[in-house]
Formats: sequence, C-alpha cells, structure tokens
Amino acid sequence: MTQPTTIRLPEDLLEEVVLVYREGRLSLSEAACRLGLDPWAWFDPLRRRNETLNVELEDWIDSRSAL
Repeated sequence: MTQPTTIRLPEDLLEEVVLVYREGRLSLSEAACRLGLDPWAWFDPLRRRNETLNVELEDWIDSRSAL
C-alpha cells in the first residue's frame, strides 16, 4: 500500500520539468521519473501550478502495466 509523502524539490528543477512536460516533450511517467516521483505523485505539483494533464494513451497503458 502506498502512503502520501512530502518531498522537497529545487524550484528550478520543478519549473524546468513542468515546462518540458507542458510542451509535450516528456510524458507523465518520464516527468515523474526525472523528479524521482511516483507517477501518481506528479498530479500534486501540476495542480499547484494550475497545469493541465498532458496524458496520452501510452501513458495510461504504461501506468496500467506498472500495476
């Protein structure tokens, strides 16, 4: 079972990854991996920045295979 966790990330790293994610150059799972996050934990930084999800069918399929 997973548990909510708080992590601290350098703001410049988070901004860079969010920007590249927003531009579609990183998938959800790639962005989470670069930040050392579980893909589900990536939703919180996006929500705090009022960013939308950049989710492709492949992301959903990848997340299902990880289960």
